[in-house]
Amino acid sequence: MKEKEIVSYLIKSFKTIENTSVIASYEFQDERTDNMIVIGITNTTQVNVGLPDYKYDLEITVDCFIADDNTGNEFNRISEETEKVLYPYLNGKNPNYTALFGDIPIVGILFDGSDFSITAESNRTTFRYSLFASFPIK
Repeated sequence: MKEKEIVSYLIKSFKTIENTSVIASYEFQDERTDNMIVIGITNTTQVNVGLPDYKYDLEITVDCFIADDNTGNEFNRISEETEKVLYPYLNGKNPNYTALFGDIPIVGILFDGSDFSITAESNRTTFRYSLFASFPIK
């Protein structure tokens, strides 16, 4: 419920990070760019039985080719900027979720951690968040 719309709103916010391609995880393609941010909802759970309240498990992955970034400086910059996009919405007082998610009634965001991995080809960090939405009762 609303997963694609949530990802669409987030893609707009992350496109401000320079020198990156930002795509939805369901649009992942074989051909890719040097520096990518991939955004996806991995799971949706109804948190209050009988009420339209949902938890969305969000993953945002930064993936940068090592061959184009030998020092890792570009990867580090993109990772830091990626983390900063949602930071103001985490523990702030009265965060403006509408500015980020439009008409989707997000009521809270929690940071669930991150993982770093390296392959022969790329550096990769995945940031995990829980988004909570409470839809009006019809």
